Amino acid sequence: MKFFDIKIKKRTKEIIFVSSIIIGGFIALGIYMHIRTKNLIKAIEDNPSYTIATILKYGRSRGTGISAIIKFTDKENNSIKIPTSNILDKRENIVAGDQFIVAYDATNPEQCILLTNYPIKDSVDFHRYIEEFKVNPPRLKR
Repeated sequence: MKFFDIKIKKRTKEIIFVSSIIIGGFIALGIYMHIRTKNLIKAIEDNPSYTIATILKYGRSRGTGISAIIKFTDKENNSIKIPTSNILDKRENIVAGDQFIVAYDATNPEQCILLTNYPIKDSVDFHRYIEEFKVNPPRLKR
């Protein structure tokens, strides 16, 4: 009987140890993602630039929730095609070809956040948003 008690106690300790490692990993990942997002937002707020991004692909991806592949032209006329999960207002009804404002770090355009709460239907929308952002910049926090 004592032999089984020792085995059970050893197995319980192993389960607790492995569970602790897994939980610790999730906590560390959460902290990392929070810091990464905070740094991204700060970089964009320090050097903001806005342009129109076109959705090339949008949907659920394994592990990151909703993500997109977007294409935009930065202020230096460089064409940027980038996958991103930095989407401010994630929606299900977005399709390839839709256009939205993208906020990006003017010194590093790959640091960007897709602002799906600012859809672009025509050039008037873009200019109206840019004028609005001069007075009231978009809130980049999720």
